[in-house]
Amino acid sequence: MKNFTLSLCITAMLAFLANTVSAQPGYYGPYFTHITSSANNDGGDGSILNNAAINGDSSKACIFTSVYGVYTTYNLGIYYFSSHWDIYREDIGTIPNSARFNVLSPTMHGTSFVHTADTGTIQTNYTVINNSAINNNPTALLFISHNYDPDYANYNYCDHTLGVWYDGANWTIYDDGGVNAFVPNTTFNVFAVESGTPNAYLHVADSTNTSTYITYLDNPFLNGNPNATIFVTFNLDASGKSVPYNHSPIGVWYDGSRWTIFNEITSDTIAYGSAFNVLIADNIPTGISEVAGDNNLTVYPNPGSSYSNLRYEIKEAALVEIKLLNMQGQEVASIYSGKENPGIYSAPIDLSSLAAGVYFCKFSVDGKVTTQSIVKQ
Repeated sequence: MKNFTLSLCITAMLAFLANTVSAQPGYYGPYFTHITSSANNDGGDGSILNNAAINGDSSKACIFTSVYGVYTTYNLGIYYFSSHWDIYREDIGTIPNSARFNVLSPTMHGTSFVHTADTGTIQTNYTVINNSAINNNPTALLFISHNYDPDYANYNYCDHTLGVWYDGANWTIYDDGGVNAFVPNTTFNVFAVESGTPNAYLHVADSTNTSTYITYLDNPFLNGNPNATIFVTFNLDASGKSVPYNHSPIGVWYDGSRWTIFNEITSDTIAYGSAFNVLIADNIPTGISEVAGDNNLTVYPNPGSSYSNLRYEIKEAALVEIKLLNMQGQEVASIYSGKENPGIYSAPIDLSSLAAGVYFCKFSVDGKVTTQSIVKQ
Protein backbone atom coordinates (compact mmCIF):
# COMPACT_ATOMS: atom_id res chain seq x y z
CA MET A 1 0.00 0.00 0.00
CA LYS A 2 1.14 3.58 -0.69
CA ASN A 3 2.87 5.18 2.32
CA PHE A 4 3.36 8.86 3.04
CA THR A 5 5.73 10.15 5.69
CA LEU A 6 4.49 13.02 7.86
CA SER A 7 6.78 15.53 6.15
CA LEU A 8 5.66 14.46 2.70
CA CYS A 9 2.03 14.69 3.75
CA ILE A 10 2.56 18.22 5.05
CA THR A 11 4.37 19.23 1.85
CA ALA A 12 1.65 17.69 -0.29
CA MET A 13 -1.15 19.37 1.62
CA LEU A 14 0.51 22.78 1.43
CA ALA A 15 0.84 22.36 -2.32
CA PHE A 16 -2.74 21.15 -2.44
CA LEU A 17 -3.98 24.30 -0.74
CA ALA A 18 -1.75 26.66 -2.69
CA ASN A 19 -2.50 25.47 -6.21
CA THR A 20 -5.99 25.68 -7.65
CA VAL A 21 -7.14 24.09 -10.89
CA SER A 22 -10.47 25.27 -12.30
CA ALA A 23 -12.88 22.90 -14.02
CA GLN A 24 -15.08 23.53 -17.05
CA PRO A 25 -18.67 22.31 -17.25
CA GLY A 26 -18.91 19.85 -20.11
CA TYR A 27 -21.25 17.51 -21.93
CA TYR A 28 -20.35 14.60 -19.65
CA GLY A 29 -19.49 16.53 -16.50
CA PRO A 30 -16.71 18.79 -15.16
CA TYR A 31 -13.30 18.43 -16.77
CA PHE A 32 -9.91 20.10 -16.62
CA THR A 33 -6.29 19.74 -17.73
CA HIS A 34 -3.74 19.06 -15.00
CA ILE A 35 -0.02 19.89 -15.38
CA THR A 36 2.46 18.26 -13.01
CA SER A 37 4.97 20.42 -11.18
CA SER A 38 7.15 20.42 -8.08
CA ALA A 39 4.38 22.37 -6.32
CA ASN A 40 1.79 19.61 -6.76
CA ASN A 41 4.09 16.58 -6.48
CA ASP A 42 2.88 14.31 -3.69
CA GLY A 43 6.32 13.07 -2.74
CA GLY A 44 7.61 11.20 -5.77
CA ASP A 45 5.42 8.94 -7.87
CA GLY A 46 2.24 11.04 -8.00
CA SER A 47 0.77 14.47 -8.64
CA ILE A 48 -2.10 16.05 -6.67
CA LEU A 49 -5.26 17.00 -8.57
CA ASN A 50 -6.66 20.01 -6.75
CA ASN A 51 -10.11 20.67 -8.13
CA ALA A 52 -13.30 21.66 -6.35
CA ALA A 53 -15.32 19.33 -8.58
CA ILE A 54 -13.61 16.23 -7.14
CA ASN A 55 -11.91 17.31 -3.88
CA GLY A 56 -13.15 15.51 -0.80
CA ASP A 57 -15.18 12.93 -2.75
CA SER A 58 -13.69 9.46 -3.05
CA SER A 59 -16.74 8.21 -4.98
CA LYS A 60 -15.85 10.14 -8.15
CA ALA A 61 -15.02 7.61 -10.89
CA CYS A 62 -12.57 9.96 -12.60
CA ILE A 63 -10.92 9.03 -15.88
CA PHE A 64 -7.87 10.66 -17.44
CA THR A 65 -5.79 10.73 -20.63
CA SER A 66 -2.21 11.86 -21.13
CA VAL A 67 -1.70 14.97 -23.28
CA TYR A 68 1.73 15.47 -24.80
CA GLY A 69 3.96 17.75 -22.77
CA VAL A 70 6.57 15.14 -21.98
CA TYR A 71 6.41 11.47 -22.90
CA THR A 72 4.89 9.26 -20.19
CA THR A 73 6.17 5.87 -21.31
CA TYR A 74 4.96 4.10 -18.15
CA ASN A 75 1.55 3.00 -16.95
CA LEU A 76 -0.44 5.38 -14.79
CA GLY A 77 -3.33 5.13 -12.37
CA ILE A 78 -5.52 7.39 -10.26
CA TYR A 79 -5.67 7.34 -6.46
CA TYR A 80 -7.70 9.01 -3.69
CA PHE A 81 -5.85 10.00 -0.53
CA SER A 82 -6.50 12.53 2.24
CA SER A 83 -9.35 14.42 0.55
CA HIS A 84 -7.78 14.68 -2.89
CA TRP A 85 -7.13 12.67 -6.02
CA ASP A 86 -3.67 11.92 -7.44
CA ILE A 87 -2.41 10.60 -10.77
CA TYR A 88 0.55 8.34 -10.10
CA ARG A 89 3.05 5.97 -11.74
CA GLU A 90 2.24 2.28 -11.39
CA ASP A 91 5.95 1.42 -11.31
CA ILE A 92 6.45 3.83 -8.35
CA GLY A 93 8.97 5.85 -10.38
CA THR A 94 9.19 9.63 -10.11
CA ILE A 95 6.52 11.45 -12.06
CA PRO A 96 8.13 14.25 -14.12
CA ASN A 97 7.22 17.91 -14.11
CA SER A 98 5.32 19.30 -17.13
CA ALA A 99 3.36 16.12 -17.79
CA ARG A 100 -0.21 16.98 -18.84
CA PHE A 101 -3.42 15.06 -18.24
CA ASN A 102 -7.02 15.65 -19.21
CA VAL A 103 -9.25 14.68 -16.27
CA LEU A 104 -13.02 14.07 -16.38
CA SER A 105 -15.46 13.54 -13.52
CA PRO A 106 -18.36 11.99 -15.44
CA THR A 107 -21.81 12.83 -14.11
CA MET A 108 -24.23 12.61 -17.07
CA HIS A 109 -24.92 11.30 -20.57
CA GLY A 110 -23.40 7.93 -19.75
CA THR A 111 -22.92 5.21 -17.16
CA SER A 112 -20.15 5.70 -14.61
CA PHE A 113 -19.10 2.95 -12.21
CA VAL A 114 -16.18 1.16 -10.57
CA HIS A 115 -15.41 -2.39 -11.73
CA THR A 116 -13.51 -4.78 -9.47
CA ALA A 117 -11.60 -7.70 -10.99
CA ASP A 118 -12.02 -10.75 -8.79
CA THR A 119 -11.75 -14.52 -9.08
CA GLY A 120 -15.17 -14.65 -10.70
CA THR A 121 -14.41 -12.12 -13.43
CA ILE A 122 -10.72 -12.69 -14.23
CA GLN A 123 -10.05 -14.78 -17.34
CA THR A 124 -6.35 -15.09 -18.26
CA ASN A 125 -5.38 -11.51 -19.20
CA TYR A 126 -8.81 -9.83 -18.91
CA THR A 127 -11.64 -9.18 -16.49
CA VAL A 128 -15.30 -9.43 -17.54
CA ILE A 129 -17.63 -6.50 -16.78
CA ASN A 130 -21.22 -7.32 -15.88
CA ASN A 131 -23.29 -4.15 -16.16
CA SER A 132 -26.82 -4.07 -17.57
CA ALA A 133 -26.19 -0.73 -19.30
CA ILE A 134 -23.52 -2.21 -21.57
CA ASN A 135 -24.13 -5.98 -21.64
CA ASN A 136 -24.97 -7.19 -25.18
CA ASN A 137 -24.13 -3.72 -26.46
CA PRO A 138 -21.15 -4.00 -28.84
CA THR A 139 -21.37 -0.36 -30.00
CA ALA A 140 -20.97 1.13 -26.51
CA LEU A 141 -17.85 3.24 -26.06
CA LEU A 142 -15.91 2.61 -22.83
CA PHE A 143 -13.27 4.82 -21.22
CA ILE A 144 -11.24 3.46 -18.33
CA SER A 145 -8.59 4.33 -15.75
CA HIS A 146 -7.12 2.15 -13.02
CA ASN A 147 -8.26 3.20 -9.53
CA TYR A 148 -5.68 2.18 -6.93
CA ASP A 149 -7.81 2.31 -3.80
CA PRO A 150 -11.51 3.19 -4.10
CA ASP A 151 -12.92 4.02 -0.68
CA TYR A 152 -9.79 2.49 0.91
CA ALA A 153 -11.17 -0.96 0.08
CA ASN A 154 -9.07 -2.61 -2.64
CA TYR A 155 -5.53 -1.44 -3.10
CA ASN A 156 -3.45 -2.93 -5.89
CA TYR A 157 -0.96 -1.53 -8.33
CA CYS A 158 -1.82 -2.32 -11.95
CA ASP A 159 1.32 -1.99 -14.04
CA HIS A 160 -0.51 -3.03 -17.22
CA THR A 161 -1.19 -1.24 -20.49
CA LEU A 162 -4.99 -1.31 -20.61
CA GLY A 163 -7.61 -1.68 -23.30
CA VAL A 164 -11.24 -2.77 -23.66
CA TRP A 165 -12.65 -5.67 -25.66
CA TYR A 166 -16.16 -6.95 -26.39
CA ASP A 167 -16.33 -10.73 -26.07
CA GLY A 168 -19.70 -11.18 -27.79
CA ALA A 169 -21.86 -10.59 -24.75
CA ASN A 170 -19.87 -8.54 -22.23
CA TRP A 171 -17.30 -5.80 -22.28
CA THR A 172 -13.95 -6.60 -20.73
CA ILE A 173 -10.84 -4.75 -19.57
CA TYR A 174 -7.65 -6.48 -20.63
CA ASP A 175 -3.87 -6.29 -20.38
CA ASP A 176 -2.85 -4.79 -23.72
CA GLY A 177 0.83 -5.31 -23.03
CA GLY A 178 0.85 -9.09 -22.81
CA VAL A 179 -0.89 -12.05 -21.24
CA ASN A 180 -0.57 -11.19 -17.56
CA ALA A 181 -3.59 -11.76 -15.33
CA PHE A 182 -4.90 -9.01 -13.09
CA VAL A 183 -4.44 -9.40 -9.35
CA PRO A 184 -7.80 -10.03 -7.63
CA ASN A 185 -9.37 -6.85 -6.17
CA THR A 186 -7.81 -4.64 -8.85
CA THR A 187 -10.33 -1.87 -9.57
CA PHE A 188 -11.08 0.34 -12.54
CA ASN A 189 -13.07 3.51 -13.08
CA VAL A 190 -15.32 2.98 -16.11
CA PHE A 191 -17.38 5.49 -18.08
CA ALA A 192 -19.58 4.03 -20.82
CA VAL A 193 -21.44 6.11 -23.40
CA GLU A 194 -23.61 5.27 -26.37
CA SER A 195 -22.41 5.75 -29.91
CA GLY A 196 -24.52 8.14 -31.96
CA THR A 197 -23.46 11.44 -30.43
CA PRO A 198 -20.91 13.87 -31.87
CA ASN A 199 -19.21 13.87 -28.45
CA ALA A 200 -17.94 10.28 -28.78
CA TYR A 201 -16.95 8.06 -31.66
CA LEU A 202 -14.71 5.20 -32.78
CA HIS A 203 -11.50 6.07 -34.61
CA VAL A 204 -9.88 3.36 -36.75
CA ALA A 205 -6.25 3.65 -37.84
CA ASP A 206 -5.60 2.97 -41.52
CA SER A 207 -3.06 3.71 -44.23
CA THR A 208 -4.51 7.19 -44.87
CA ASN A 209 -4.38 8.50 -41.30
CA THR A 210 -1.56 6.62 -39.57
CA SER A 211 2.22 6.96 -39.64
CA THR A 212 4.38 4.71 -37.45
CA TYR A 213 3.37 5.52 -33.83
CA ILE A 214 0.82 8.30 -34.61
CA THR A 215 -2.74 8.16 -35.96
CA TYR A 216 -4.44 11.42 -36.99
CA LEU A 217 -8.01 12.24 -35.95
CA ASP A 218 -10.35 13.78 -38.53
CA ASN A 219 -13.38 15.28 -36.80
CA PRO A 220 -15.11 18.60 -37.54
CA PHE A 221 -15.18 19.49 -33.84
CA LEU A 222 -11.49 18.70 -33.32
CA ASN A 223 -9.88 19.93 -36.55
CA GLY A 224 -8.32 23.35 -36.04
CA ASN A 225 -9.40 23.32 -32.38
CA PRO A 226 -6.35 23.15 -30.09
CA ASN A 227 -8.54 23.85 -27.06
CA ALA A 228 -10.57 20.65 -27.31
CA THR A 229 -10.38 18.28 -24.34
CA ILE A 230 -10.43 14.64 -25.39
CA PHE A 231 -10.08 11.20 -23.82
CA VAL A 232 -9.08 7.95 -25.52
CA THR A 233 -9.10 4.21 -24.78
CA PHE A 234 -7.80 1.40 -26.99
CA ASN A 235 -10.66 -0.83 -28.24
CA LEU A 236 -9.41 -4.26 -29.33
CA ASP A 237 -11.02 -5.87 -32.41
CA ALA A 238 -13.58 -3.06 -32.74
CA SER A 239 -12.66 -2.68 -36.42
CA GLY A 240 -13.18 -6.41 -37.04
CA LYS A 241 -9.66 -6.73 -38.44
CA SER A 242 -8.15 -8.84 -35.60
CA VAL A 243 -5.27 -6.44 -35.04
CA PRO A 244 -2.51 -7.25 -32.53
CA TYR A 245 -2.23 -5.73 -29.08
CA ASN A 246 -0.94 -2.16 -29.08
CA HIS A 247 1.43 -2.65 -26.07
CA SER A 248 2.25 1.03 -25.52
CA PRO A 249 0.50 3.54 -23.25
CA ILE A 250 -1.28 6.08 -25.44
CA GLY A 251 -1.71 9.84 -25.32
CA VAL A 252 -3.11 12.68 -27.41
CA TRP A 253 -1.29 15.55 -29.10
CA TYR A 254 -2.33 18.57 -31.18
CA ASP A 255 0.10 18.97 -34.10
CA GLY A 256 -0.91 22.53 -35.05
CA SER A 257 -3.95 21.72 -37.16
CA ARG A 258 -5.39 18.44 -35.89
CA TRP A 259 -5.45 16.11 -32.95
CA THR A 260 -3.61 12.82 -32.92
CA ILE A 261 -3.43 9.67 -30.82
CA PHE A 262 0.11 8.46 -30.32
CA ASN A 263 2.04 5.69 -28.64
CA GLU A 264 4.09 7.03 -25.74
CA ILE A 265 6.69 4.37 -26.55
CA THR A 266 7.52 5.67 -30.02
CA SER A 267 9.21 2.46 -31.15
CA ASP A 268 5.79 0.75 -30.99
CA THR A 269 3.92 1.35 -34.25
CA ILE A 270 0.14 1.56 -34.46
CA ALA A 271 -1.17 -1.28 -36.61
CA TYR A 272 -3.70 -0.57 -39.35
CA GLY A 273 -7.12 -1.56 -38.06
CA SER A 274 -6.34 -0.51 -34.50
CA ALA A 275 -9.41 1.14 -33.00
CA PHE A 276 -9.65 3.83 -30.35
CA ASN A 277 -12.66 5.15 -28.44
CA VAL A 278 -12.59 8.97 -28.54
CA LEU A 279 -14.58 11.20 -26.17
CA ILE A 280 -14.88 14.98 -26.53
CA ALA A 281 -15.58 16.52 -23.12
CA ASP A 282 -16.50 19.97 -24.45
CA ASN A 283 -20.07 21.04 -25.10
CA ILE A 284 -20.43 20.83 -28.88
CA PRO A 285 -22.64 23.35 -30.69
CA THR A 286 -24.73 21.62 -33.36
CA GLY A 287 -26.56 24.65 -34.70
CA ILE A 288 -29.85 22.87 -33.88
CA SER A 289 -32.45 24.47 -31.64
CA GLU A 290 -33.98 21.70 -29.54
CA VAL A 291 -37.36 21.75 -27.80
CA ALA A 292 -38.33 18.70 -25.79
CA GLY A 293 -41.26 16.85 -27.33
CA ASP A 294 -43.62 14.06 -26.33
CA ASN A 295 -43.88 12.33 -29.70
CA ASN A 296 -42.16 9.09 -28.62
CA LEU A 297 -39.46 9.26 -31.28
CA THR A 298 -37.65 6.02 -32.09
CA VAL A 299 -35.00 5.41 -34.76
CA TYR A 300 -34.34 1.84 -35.87
CA PRO A 301 -32.00 0.33 -36.80
CA ASN A 302 -29.49 2.70 -35.26
CA PRO A 303 -26.70 2.49 -36.31
CA GLY A 304 -27.88 1.79 -39.85
CA SER A 305 -25.97 1.06 -43.05
CA SER A 306 -28.37 1.81 -45.91
CA TYR A 307 -31.56 2.93 -44.19
CA SER A 308 -33.26 3.66 -40.88
CA ASN A 309 -36.85 4.32 -39.90
CA LEU A 310 -38.22 7.10 -37.74
CA ARG A 311 -41.24 6.03 -35.72
CA TYR A 312 -43.28 8.78 -34.06
CA GLU A 313 -46.68 9.62 -32.61
CA ILE A 314 -48.90 12.60 -33.45
CA LYS A 315 -51.44 13.35 -30.71
CA GLU A 316 -53.22 16.27 -32.39
CA ALA A 317 -53.48 17.27 -36.05
CA ALA A 318 -50.34 19.21 -36.89
CA LEU A 319 -47.90 20.25 -39.61
CA VAL A 320 -44.97 17.83 -39.53
CA GLU A 321 -41.53 18.41 -41.06
CA ILE A 322 -38.68 15.91 -40.93
CA LYS A 323 -35.19 16.79 -42.11
CA LEU A 324 -31.79 15.12 -41.86
CA LEU A 325 -28.88 17.32 -40.78
CA ASN A 326 -25.15 16.80 -40.52
CA MET A 327 -23.12 17.60 -37.41
CA GLN A 328 -22.73 21.21 -38.55
CA GLY A 329 -26.53 21.61 -38.58
CA GLN A 330 -26.67 21.69 -42.40
CA GLU A 331 -29.60 20.00 -44.14
CA VAL A 332 -28.57 16.93 -46.15
CA ALA A 333 -32.05 15.51 -46.90
CA SER A 334 -35.72 16.44 -46.61
CA ILE A 335 -37.61 13.39 -45.34
CA TYR A 336 -41.22 14.59 -45.09
CA SER A 337 -43.38 17.71 -44.94
CA GLY A 338 -47.15 17.75 -44.59
CA LYS A 339 -50.23 17.81 -42.41
CA GLU A 340 -50.88 14.71 -40.29
CA ASN A 341 -53.80 13.59 -38.16
CA PRO A 342 -53.43 11.89 -34.76
CA GLY A 343 -51.80 8.47 -35.05
CA ILE A 344 -48.55 6.52 -35.10
CA TYR A 345 -46.36 6.90 -38.18
CA SER A 346 -43.13 5.57 -39.66
CA ALA A 347 -40.88 7.52 -42.03
CA PRO A 348 -38.07 5.75 -43.95
CA ILE A 349 -34.68 7.50 -43.94
CA ASP A 350 -32.38 6.70 -46.87
CA LEU A 351 -28.75 6.61 -45.69
CA SER A 352 -27.25 4.88 -48.71
CA SER A 353 -25.73 8.00 -50.30
CA LEU A 354 -24.32 9.45 -47.07
CA ALA A 355 -20.80 9.14 -45.72
CA ALA A 356 -20.38 7.18 -42.50
CA GLY A 357 -20.79 9.33 -39.41
CA VAL A 358 -23.31 10.95 -37.08
CA TYR A 359 -26.38 12.78 -38.34
CA PHE A 360 -29.42 14.39 -36.71
CA CYS A 361 -33.05 13.88 -37.56
CA LYS A 362 -34.78 17.24 -37.04
CA PHE A 363 -38.41 16.52 -36.20
CA SER A 364 -40.75 19.53 -36.19
CA VAL A 365 -44.40 19.52 -35.09
CA ASP A 366 -46.09 22.89 -35.63
CA GLY A 367 -42.68 24.53 -35.24
CA LYS A 368 -41.70 22.71 -32.04
CA VAL A 369 -38.43 20.89 -32.71
CA THR A 370 -36.99 17.67 -31.31
CA THR A 371 -33.81 16.03 -32.58
CA GLN A 372 -32.69 12.41 -32.66
CA SER A 373 -29.17 11.32 -33.56
CA ILE A 374 -28.63 8.68 -36.27
CA VAL A 375 -25.39 6.84 -36.95
CA LYS A 376 -24.56 5.80 -40.54
CA GLN A 377 -22.15 2.85 -40.49
